Amino acid sequence: MKNKCYLKQGLSLIVMLIMGSAVGRAQQVLELNYKVNVENEIVKRYMREVSYMPGEPSRLADYKPYGGLVVYYPNPLVIDVPYYRTDSLHIVCCDATTHEDSIVYDVFTDDNKVTLYNLIPQRTYYYEVKDDAGQLLQKGQIATSGQVRMLRIDGNVLNVRDLGGIETTDGMRIRYGKLFRGSELNWAYEATPEGLAMLRQLGVDAEIDMRNYREAIDNQAQSGVSVFGFHGSSSTPAGEVPTYLYTNDSGQIPSNIDTYLWKYKWRQEFEFIVNNLRVGRGIYYHCIYGRDRTGYLSFLLEGLLGVPYSELIKDYELSFMTTGLDKKESIDEVFNFIDGMEGETLRDRFNSYFRTKLGVSQEDIDFFCAEMLEEIPEEQENPFTPTAIDERPVSAAAGAAVCYDLSGRRVSGGQPRGGIYLQPDGQGGYRKVVSRQR
Repeated sequence: MKNKCYLKQGLSLIVMLIMGSAVGRAQQVLELNYKVNVENEIVKRYMREVSYMPGEPSRLADYKPYGGLVVYYPNPLVIDVPYYRTDSLHIVCCDATTHEDSIVYDVFTDDNKVTLYNLIPQRTYYYEVKDDAGQLLQKGQIATSGQVRMLRIDGNVLNVRDLGGIETTDGMRIRYGKLFRGSELNWAYEATPEGLAMLRQLGVDAEIDMRNYREAIDNQAQSGVSVFGFHGSSSTPAGEVPTYLYTNDSGQIPSNIDTYLWKYKWRQEFEFIVNNLRVGRGIYYHCIYGRDRTGYLSFLLEGLLGVPYSELIKDYELSFMTTGLDKKESIDEVFNFIDGMEGETLRDRFNSYFRTKLGVSQEDIDFFCAEMLEEIPEEQENPFTPTAIDERPVSAAAGAAVCYDLSGRRVSGGQPRGGIYLQPDGQGGYRKVVSRQR
């Protein structure tokens, strides 16, 4: 009888230990850090390798990608959640220092891999991953690098990118998250409701539509209606009413740089931008493809902020990369006109163009520059080391199916070269492995 009692007590203890162990596993939170360069690889090479002087021929054709529109997309971060199965994940990323610039991803997953886009370069993010029941599964930090912040927006949308990241001649940098440029968001190039929601989440609260009448109304109930549902249209926003400016075709022909009608429209657009920045709104501006008309406005704004010649040209050319179209001669005509304005520096001459030709006030110019420029932060040099438990050598063949590089991304093709990689340790963490190529 006593033996049976001991047996029951023993079984109860075993059950309690098992349950306790299960609860412990359920509550265990995987902590992983990631590093990623968010720039598209072709764009990164183009921006680093090309430097222009006035009059030099375009080198854009040397970087025309194979495979088409993929060049419009940024380099993603792939996060692994290797020890959980769940239908959907709720992921929140925010600036690790200020807790600002939060991006929320609600994603479905069936292989425990999640691809994240649209993070800001040169940031350290804190992130959390929760399952569909709200349980915290994973957390850590993400360090991003790069300069050009290209954006991937759900739908058939092209050329979307943040104007931020470009350095100026006086050692400043254009802020991220203020101005966004791209293609139209309806008709031929259409964003899904999820895509529009992502743009709103990124801070878009105002829109400039530079299409002409027939281009703008093809998939709208009437002209002058924002696809975001913004109210049209005054260059002076009232209160918190979201605002929409329909300018009916700003000209991208070089001769229009000094034509009254187009100067009037550029002044409209600039004042609209300034007035919306004053009340904290981000602005999305576009034509159809996000190339010519959108590129001309970007060129003028960047020149006013003090972007040097070579970077002005490269940023303009980026939108033509998949087509290989050489538009450098056209934008050089615009540059030559502005470069002939009064002023000691190129930035002074753009300032003169805005004041004397467009008729905008120096007060608005000064506000725009103060709002859009920031000091360049110190470069992130390995802010952290990915989670690792130990270091042990393995053959490339043995590690092929399980190896990740030190940014946390699975090695392409599953065949690592010689080097140090990460390997799941089976206990909720990673260990370093030294892979020796055979």
